Amino acid sequence: MIMRKPILSLLSGVTLALLAVAAAQAQTRELTTKGTMLDRIAAVVNDGVVLNSELDDEVALVSERLRGQKLELPPQNVLRQQVLERLVVQEIQMQRANKAGIKIPDEALNNALQDVAQRNKLTLSQLPDALAAEGIDYPTYRESMRKELTLQILRQRDVLQRIAITSREIDQYLEREKHQPSEGSEYNVSHILIAVPLGATPEQMEANKKTVWSLYDAAFNKKDMALARTFMGPHYKQHNPMAKDDIEGLAGFVAFLKEKNPSFQVELLREFADGDYVIAHVWGHSDSNPRGTIAMDIFRLENGKVVEHWDSVQAIPEKAQNDNGMK
Repeated sequence: MIMRKPILSLLSGVTLALLAVAAAQAQTRELTTKGTMLDRIAAVVNDGVVLNSELDDEVALVSERLRGQKLELPPQNVLRQQVLERLVVQEIQMQRANKAGIKIPDEALNNALQDVAQRNKLTLSQLPDALAAEGIDYPTYRESMRKELTLQILRQRDVLQRIAITSREIDQYLEREKHQPSEGSEYNVSHILIAVPLGATPEQMEANKKTVWSLYDAAFNKKDMALARTFMGPHYKQHNPMAKDDIEGLAGFVAFLKEKNPSFQVELLREFADGDYVIAHVWGHSDSNPRGTIAMDIFRLENGKVVEHWDSVQAIPEKAQNDNGMK
């Protein structure tokens, strides 16, 4: 009688444990039988992927286009492989575009869609219904257009970087033109591509310059890092090898100035903007170093916020080899 009660307790514990395991297995089976496959990965491309749904959509679109042109479709497996290879290349290009900071604002995208609508004798508001009538999802089409515009800019940038015309080539061309008859010449004038930062209006560039100076003033003159953060993006890439990366690196430097060199101030000498880049020529000085230093800073902005910084700093010497000054 003394041993019976512990044995019953032990058996009861084992029974409860078995029942719990059985219930968990039953629940797992129930979830498994009711699960739904959302998508599959067709290809892994560096840090990105090509989804099976993307591949299916593109194959369907290419097939429809070929049928509309009354062309014979290749075997499905061949077509699918060709489309997958194209999507992989496209994903690589998009990763390069993202790394280069190429962004298509909604205004530029809407202008491109407006052109598509006008070519089809439609208004922009009629375009979604017209696409739906052909079985095309408008949000998907819109993002596809954004991607195509991004890749166009990337390709233009790649081409422009490879174009180099030397002074000698210009002189040779002008010399040849001197000996060419000008009367009766016919000229075929086409479009001339002038590369400008997409969406960089004079107003936006002026706003970028104001943002950069506001960051200077908050961080170095007022030494108010909370205020400085309002002019910075969520991440801050620092290229100065003597400074720590990200926003906390700048915060540490501001804290150092506030404690060790509170009289330090910066004055803006010149400022230039080129798209999302701002170049600032500044003079930094303090009570302990009245001559100070001259810095050439380059900032990159995204969505009106500072996200990246390069600089070159030079101390103003006591004696210079010329009288031009550094300001």
